[in-house]
Amino acid sequence: MKENSVLGCGEWWDERHGVMIQWYDEREPWLVRHEVFHGPNRQKSIEYGLYVFLTPEAHNMSSYGVHFNRPFETYLQEVSQLRAMEHYGWTIDDFIRIFGRNYV
Repeated sequence: MKENSVLGCGEWWDERHGVMIQWYDEREPWLVRHEVFHGPNRQKSIEYGLYVFLTPEAHNMSSYGVHFNRPFETYLQEVSQLRAMEHYGWTIDDFIRIFGRNYV
C-alpha cells in the first residue's frame, strides 16, 4: 500500500539558497517522509495525511533542507493547514482544536 499525502505535489522557490524545492504526495524509494507538524502533533500529521515526501537534500541533507530552513517549514505549515481545512471541511477553529494553533 502506497502512502499518500493530502497535500498533493508542490514546489517552493528558496531565494536565499537559489534553489527550487519540490515535494511529492506519494512515497518513492528515493524520497523521505517529512511530517509537517512536529513535536506533539507528529502523530496527528501522520493520521491526517499532513506530510510530504522530499529528497534527502530537501529534508535534512543540505542547508536548504526543511529541518534547517525556517521559511520553507513555515510555508509548508501554511499550505498544509489550508489544504487540510479544504480536504476535511474544517474551519480555522476546528484546525486549532486539533493542532493547537493557527499557521495561516
